[in-house]
Amino acid sequence: MDVEENGELLRAAQHEFDVLVTMDRGMEFQRNLADFDLADFDLARGNLLKDSEPLVEATMDAA
Repeated sequence: MDVEENGELLRAAQHEFDVLVTMDRGMEFQRNLADFDLADFDLARGNLLKDSEPLVEATMDAA
């Protein structure tokens, strides 16, 4: 997926979601998230699922 498609997805997502949960530690360097009506919640401690799985579970429990 190229950056333009990513921007299109973020524009669509801002109308359906309040928060963008991501493991992408470089998202703010790829896109200006201030252009979107989404809060960015970065779960990244590493890029492996095992690194973030406990945080995802805690986030889902809190929702």
